[in-house]
Amino acid sequence: MSKGEIVIITDADGLISRDSIKEISGYFQDSSIIGVAGNIRVLNQDNILTKCQAIEYSVGINLQRAATASFGAVEVLPGPLSAFRRTSIESVGGFDSDTIVEDADFTKKLLTTGSVLQCSSDSYAYTEAPDNIGDFVKQRTRWYRGNIQTFIKHSDFQNFSSNIILSTVFLPISFLQIFVQPILGVISTFSLLYSIYSGGFVGLQNMFYVFMMLQFIITFIAIKKGGEKTELIFYSPFLLVGYKHLIDFIKVKCLFQHIINTDTKWNKIERKGPQY
Repeated sequence: MSKGEIVIITDADGLISRDSIKEISGYFQDSSIIGVAGNIRVLNQDNILTKCQAIEYSVGINLQRAATASFGAVEVLPGPLSAFRRTSIESVGGFDSDTIVEDADFTKKLLTTGSVLQCSSDSYAYTEAPDNIGDFVKQRTRWYRGNIQTFIKHSDFQNFSSNIILSTVFLPISFLQIFVQPILGVISTFSLLYSIYSGGFVGLQNMFYVFMMLQFIITFIAIKKGGEKTELIFYSPFLLVGYKHLIDFIKVKCLFQHIINTDTKWNKIERKGPQY
């Protein structure tokens, strides 16, 4: 329905910061850029679960997405806030309805054109994250089932040959993250439990401390770069123990559901609305 040269999308339940429109549209002064991802923050940082999600968003956006943006190949222009050139939307036929993560699917379609996709660190959209395990599982089940759908739909790496970094590095990494890492994560969990049971945990302590220190450093850099609350760093250990394992088990469940071909659908989760 929109008629402008630049089309900006947001979720119905999202909140956009005051200068976001100005900031994100400014990127299109560069004629090579056809899409820009906004910076997404968790609004309701009220408990351990939502604080872990805030860290996950911060690391994923301020470090991982920023790295892909340096090659002009941002892998997901998110629903809560993204901007596109109208001509680019029309050139790839718009959004499809054959996956349940239409933003990730549409981004892959744009990447096949070989054009530049960027991200904005100063255009903020605030989203209400699930604050209980039930809603969290529903949300992530849709995300991960949708990621499987999207990867399979766009599994021909030759379609991304115009960007050698994307086709030889980022997409293979996505394959590992979707199909391999969750299984290894679950296996490592049981291996750890067996090591504790058999008395071999002492030998793993030093390795655990190293990974814990790395997680602190990564979290600190991400939240400082993104302007998040410094207190989030104290919740970073949960991304190694607890929160990480919950995500791994959800991903494995989604892989199993895909193998046995269960239906994929949007799951309604409770929204309380802005009360902050």
